[in-house]
Amino acid sequence: LAKGKLELGGLSAALYGGKLGGSFSVDAAENNAMVGKLNLTGIAIEPLLADAAKQHTLSGTGNLALDLKTVGANTYALKNNLAGTAQVRLRDGAIKGINIAQILRDLKATFSGEANDAVVASSPERQTDFSSMEGDLQIAKGIGTIKRLDIAAPLLRISQGDPATIDFTNSTFNVLARVRVVNTSTGQDGKDLADLQNVTVPVLVTGAFDAPVYTLQ
Repeated sequence: LAKGKLELGGLSAALYGGKLGGSFSVDAAENNAMVGKLNLTGIAIEPLLADAAKQHTLSGTGNLALDLKTVGANTYALKNNLAGTAQVRLRDGAIKGINIAQILRDLKATFSGEANDAVVASSPERQTDFSSMEGDLQIAKGIGTIKRLDIAAPLLRISQGDPATIDFTNSTFNVLARVRVVNTSTGQDGKDLADLQNVTVPVLVTGAFDAPVYTLQ
């Protein structure tokens, strides 16, 4: 600590079943300019999100790499000026609040050949299990843009579409997920979705972090 600048180097910790390493600095002389480079390996993401953001929307175990910076005199300014990158690599987890396979089965059951939107509110009883999730996020002025999303589920593959933004200032989503049905030859659920195999179904995720809305388009 010198001349209003605090630097923490060689950070290490054991937490959430894994490890943290990295560095962090804050400079009071530069309007609370903050810089953080953190790598979390082998961590359980759900308790981390619950403690850090009061969210229970994602589970799984894996790695999180953060290279972030911001500046501001209050929480709003710090969120609004957030910039940098984030990478996530998870395995054996779930997206909480939506069962995409069930929604596709419902869509098939009512399919009429005409373009319709099906709106589904988030529900804590539903979830979409995945075997792996890989995502890269680029952040500028408090807005995160998903540059890469690759989710592998037993029956599904999910990637990002356009739009693909996360507003950290206002805590809202505006993300189009491209869902493709695969492996329909295994299991009863797969047979139910056989007619949709290799068809890409766009699912728009909008609304607040704590109450997202999913729209099949």
